[in-house]
Amino acid sequence: MGVRFVETTVTIGGTSYETFNPDARTTAACAWSPASIRWGYTDSLEQPSPSTLDLPVTVPDGLPWPVYGDRVIVESRYQSYSNETGAVTFTSEPLVLFSGEVDGANRRRVQLTTDVEERNGSPRVEGWGIALTASGDFARLARARLADEPWPEQAAATRLRRIAELVAGRVDLGPDGSSIIGETGSNYVLRARDVDAFPALEAIMLAVAPEPNLLVEGHPGPRLAALYVLPQLVRDSAGGPAWIERFEDDPTATFWIDAGALGDGSRDLNVASVVNLASVRYPVPDPDRPGDYRDATFSVGDTASADLYGQSEWRLDTDALDAPDIMASRLRRAIAARAVEQWSLPTPTTVHLDRFAGPYIYRLLPSHPASPVLLVDAPSDVDPFQRSIGGTVTLHGDPRQQRLEVVLEPARNAVTKVVTLADLQDFPIDTLTAVTFRDLNTVSDAQVN
Repeated sequence: MGVRFVETTVTIGGTSYETFNPDARTTAACAWSPASIRWGYTDSLEQPSPSTLDLPVTVPDGLPWPVYGDRVIVESRYQSYSNETGAVTFTSEPLVLFSGEVDGANRRRVQLTTDVEERNGSPRVEGWGIALTASGDFARLARARLADEPWPEQAAATRLRRIAELVAGRVDLGPDGSSIIGETGSNYVLRARDVDAFPALEAIMLAVAPEPNLLVEGHPGPRLAALYVLPQLVRDSAGGPAWIERFEDDPTATFWIDAGALGDGSRDLNVASVVNLASVRYPVPDPDRPGDYRDATFSVGDTASADLYGQSEWRLDTDALDAPDIMASRLRRAIAARAVEQWSLPTPTTVHLDRFAGPYIYRLLPSHPASPVLLVDAPSDVDPFQRSIGGTVTLHGDPRQQRLEVVLEPARNAVTKVVTLADLQDFPIDTLTAVTFRDLNTVSDAQVN
């Protein structure tokens, strides 16, 4: 089995470009190979970076070329096919692989007709060859400066709704800011803040830092992606072991990825992934200056790990006033997951499209950021339960030149939502293999008591 990308479409500034089509080069704006899309994170504890698109285009004289700020949408389908017969076994719906805006270009004069066409009597057609770059919505949010009346102390959800209003027309944050309001309802209280040319992305990150979610780009706009991997335990339908899973769409679905289609068998052991001190800097009212705040820091550490590896800190900033109370468990889980270096797949890992079996490759694409997957036949020293958090996809008119690299992170590395005992009461116990305390390692002591 294999997978290839087909029927790629490119829209720039509302204009549909002919894609990978030499016959249209003299009459239409055209997008060419390779179209390279880089997206996501290399570590879920990082600050977000915008996705990027590098795309060569040509535009004949007389047609408008792309300009700064033009909206760019790249969509594609993928097909599963038989390597033996070539028969197509599955074709996906169109997936949005990139959504952003033009932020750079290099252009030069080019001849669009070939010498052979001119010798055969075709008139010469010239135009522009443009190396275009575009960035995703995180770039828009980072450039957007908020101007508003001073914000009072208020619930995070209220502030996020206001940010969504202020950036509406540039970035879609869902109806009433819904795409960036977390699963907690964002009901914790944020400090008062003056808003004068304040970066929108920074304001969002300060508001959502307590959430057990990952801010990702999407279409039509950024959203918070759930990172928890409990509470659903699903048993292999063939009678194999249970694994931990939860999906928004179908909690009993099995999204299998054949580990044999990933990489070259190598693994990484990287001390840079270790975290043994997790800290949050948060505001507290300043008793000497009424109405103002000073910074305080709350930290959780692992001294044994620090003695072994040296101190390695993960630091968060938040506007939440009660950060120690609402973020303590998140910091502890970060330490528990990362205090010791562990073998992992290389970052990034090559996906061998020509031997990828099954229809679930979309779980590794920028259309579905932060998706969990189960690696079938994973090496014994690699966690079979992974999450795709970033990568690079290269679209090409020649399927043999298409490439996919993905950043897979063990699901244990995600700083996940605390699972309550109430979450566990709906388990279909009759379908499960034995559940161990290890399966329940994100249930808090207080909940067990």
